[in-house]
Amino acid sequence: MDLVKEHFLPQDEREATAEMMCATYCLDQARYAVLREDYKKALAYFENATRSIRELARLNEKKKSHEKLEKMISELAKSSGFEAYRKELGL
Repeated sequence: MDLVKEHFLPQDEREATAEMMCATYCLDQARYAVLREDYKKALAYFENATRSIRELARLNEKKKSHEKLEKMISELAKSSGFEAYRKELGL
């Protein structure tokens, strides 16, 4: 299972991959900073991880909205009213 392909639009895959790598790196570094009792650095890493995770959530929401719109268009295209409208427009 490819998480990037499953959760993000194709045009967002590169950005999503970069954000995932950033979030993972920052979380690891935050953990190490806590173990070294460098709490300021740990907080900075957690804040950066949070920004990356927020961006991942935004990109995932973008995909969900896109899929919802595609489903609505597909259902509309199947309706008899849509076919009559297309004929009326000469499409």
